[in-house]
Amino acid sequence: MKLSTSYILTVLLAIGLIFTSCKDAPITVTDDLETETALSLLGSTNTPIQTTTTATLIRIEPVSSVELPGGTIINEFNSFWEVTGDWEGIFIGENRQTIHNNGSITGQALFTHEGSVLGRDGTLKLRFNGHFKKDGSFQGKLAILSGTGELANLRGQGKNIVTGLGVTEATFFIKFAP
Repeated sequence: MKLSTSYILTVLLAIGLIFTSCKDAPITVTDDLETETALSLLGSTNTPIQTTTTATLIRIEPVSSVELPGGTIINEFNSFWEVTGDWEGIFIGENRQTIHNNGSITGQALFTHEGSVLGRDGTLKLRFNGHFKKDGSFQGKLAILSGTGELANLRGQGKNIVTGLGVTEATFFIKFAP
């Protein structure tokens, strides 16, 4: 069954967060992100800084939608987000959303952030993994993979929650490596 572009758009907007595809291993999602981040940044000479940002969906561009034998649906698309707060600029995502035949929904992402973090300019690559929990809430996690410009030495990870249709709030714990 081929899904229409309008159907895909409706599903994606209803979810309120765009997922992106990546070929890297999944990130384990935990509820103790601050502790996990602090442990991952051990050995650093500086303490992780908590930052927040709001990402608002600008548009999506459907790429493909496939229903697999057994009913699992895989949607791939590109997403464009405006980000404000401690992070400024845009997120551009290559997205993959999987609607499993048991009704669960998961997503993976590879985002490029073009803009600034705490007033420092550059570009970042981020990886995203997430899922809807049994209670219907969304849980996801982002990790910085690499950076350029003044963001070349930025390290960290974060989590996000959906706060409205096409809007997500993200909290990152970051540090600028020496």
